[in-house]
Amino acid sequence: MRRDTLSVGLIGRGAIGGPIIEALATGSAPGHRLGPVLVRSPATAYETDRLETLLDARPSLVIEAAGQEALRQHGEAVLRAGIDLLVFSIGALADPELEAALHAAAAGGGRLLLSTGAVGGLDALKALKEAGAIDSVRLHSTTTCGALLRPWMDERQQAALRDATAPVMVFEGTAREACRLFPASANVSAAIALASVGLDRVMVQLVGDPQATAKRHRIEAEGTDSRITMVVENRISADNPRTSRITPFAALRWLRDQAADIVVGA
Repeated sequence: MRRDTLSVGLIGRGAIGGPIIEALATGSAPGHRLGPVLVRSPATAYETDRLETLLDARPSLVIEAAGQEALRQHGEAVLRAGIDLLVFSIGALADPELEAALHAAAAGGGRLLLSTGAVGGLDALKALKEAGAIDSVRLHSTTTCGALLRPWMDERQQAALRDATAPVMVFEGTAREACRLFPASANVSAAIALASVGLDRVMVQLVGDPQATAKRHRIEAEGTDSRITMVVENRISADNPRTSRITPFAALRWLRDQAADIVVGA
């Protein structure tokens, strides 16, 4: 079946946006081509610092790859323009006001799509949720100590991470609170929560490990019908220690699925 080639715009470049831009620009994302890319400092012909330029191009999809603040600034406008928005910074939805605003904006015709990012198994969690049978969901995430350092930490907390010689438990609480305190490191917890029992019921542990060379996520879900245990371990991006190398390829996988005649795992 022949399909038209669809334009894809981006918000952000960086460790997530870069591989997506390259794939679209080189024709490695079947059925899709590169549209405008919204960045702070344009350096190429396809980049712009004006949201209006991106929206006027009328891409079929915009991919947010620039962090929570970029989603707050631009997400509503994209959706109100009737353009689908694929979001990586899912943790921003822990803010109830932003979540409500984006849902309202989606009434304009654009869909709010949440990328799986660096985690897998969300299909199983969603199926268990559909069955109405999830009792509890827990996430234990381990990453480098530096990735968990935050400006709000006092000197004692920062020193515990900087000088650690063994794993350090940095946070225990709900996914919503993890997203608020660790916005660059908690998107996985938000994805799991929104696929299952919600941001206030998923319990999260964040651990900094001075020996970590990868991000490791252990997900445990229990219900009447099933018990699910998943472990995902991803190499860290060379360009951003808070990002897994696999993250941008979740969007490219999604684009490939949209253009495919046969989709595994639909």
